[in-house]
Amino acid sequence: MENSWEDYNTAPKLLTPTSKKLTKTEILDHAVWDEFVFEMQMYSSFFDKKITVQFFTKDEQEHLSDKMVDSLNDFLNLTETDRNTIKEFLWKDCQDSFEDTDYGAEEGQTNYDYFNIHNLEDAHKKSFINRVQIFEEGLKNRYAFVLFYPEWEQEHGCGIVLQNGIPIDTQQHDPRFKQYEN
Repeated sequence: MENSWEDYNTAPKLLTPTSKKLTKTEILDHAVWDEFVFEMQMYSSFFDKKITVQFFTKDEQEHLSDKMVDSLNDFLNLTETDRNTIKEFLWKDCQDSFEDTDYGAEEGQTNYDYFNIHNLEDAHKKSFINRVQIFEEGLKNRYAFVLFYPEWEQEHGCGIVLQNGIPIDTQQHDPRFKQYEN
């Protein structure tokens, strides 16, 4: 039997996955519909913290597609190799930002010194995951947008694009995925 809208609206908030594969029912039992988006709180063992997951449906209707469920499962199955790729993307974003932005470092001080970020590990430690966003785009591939708010980019954040579970690029808020379709 399908859950009704009222069941979703009053669902428990925190989902702690016990496996690397969630079902649509498990997600909907923990998600709350808010006019345009399903939102839930989930514990991520990969990041060792509670995060927000948002599902944006194409037609702003209260349903989740199988592809959206698969996209969340892609996120749940990130590997240590993926962690290293994410660190590299964050470090590159940090370097690009430091070259393009004046953060107010004192004379003779670089942005690297100002933020005390000098390498890939520093950039990762000073980047805080905020949410995972999954969009129903009608595209061939599955996409998720993992949004961090690193110390150097508190206004727009730095998003890591996952395509079929693989980190492939960074974007700021308002991701565009069509460019990655083959």
